Order: sequence, then structure tokens, then C-alpha cells
Amino acid sequence: MKTSVGAGEKAAASYFQDSVGNVQLGRLRVQRARDPAVRSLAPAMVRDHTRTAAAGMQVAGAIGDDAAQLDSTLIGAHMADIGAARDALESATSPALRAYLTSAIAVDQRHLRMAQAAQYRAGKEK
Repeated sequence: MKTSVGAGEKAAASYFQDSVGNVQLGRLRVQRARDPAVRSLAPAMVRDHTRTAAAGMQVAGAIGDDAAQLDSTLIGAHMADIGAARDALESATSPALRAYLTSAIAVDQRHLRMAQAAQYRAGKEK
């Protein structure tokens, strides 16, 4: 029996992924920000999004991690990331940014293939 992933699970996975990304962005801003407003915001981002990500992990553990559901969520998240990176690549003019986006797309495509393969295997085992 194949498990379908609802909109709530997809939104939660996206929110969790954003929280993890915001922790990293906050850490970078702690190190490099010059503007006082950004310097005061950055530690709050790190603190609050670390808590949010940890709470998300606890919820995921409490509700279980059905392989098909988890893999479907990962597939959707990576497809969205690839789309966003491709959109950004279309308007990027900096060679460094274009190289970064091209590399990020390649990594996400690899992860997408891995998640799709895992979902296929999970479906075969049921």
C-alpha cells in the first residue's frame, strides 16, 4: 500500500528545511554583518530556528517516518529547490553565483534521484 503525503506534511518538510537554512544564514550573518540591525537579528535567527528545527525533528520522530512518505516529501522538497535554483540561475549575472547555482542544482538532482530510488524500493518491499 502506497502512502500519500498530504499538503500539511509537504509544508512542514519545507518549513523544516527553511529553518535549517536560516540557521546557516544566521551563522553567516553573525560573522559578516556590518549593519547593527542585522547583527542583532542574526543571533536571534540562529537561536530561534535551531529550536524550530529541533522541535520539527521531535515531531517527525513522534509520528513515525514511513519510508514512502518520507521519500515523497524529500522528492517534493528537492524538486522545489531545483526549480528555485534554476529560476535564480536565469537572472544571475555574477559568474561566482552562476557557478554556485549550477553546482547546487547538480547536488539536488543527485539527491532527487536517490530519493526517487528509495521510494521505488520502498514500494517494491510492500
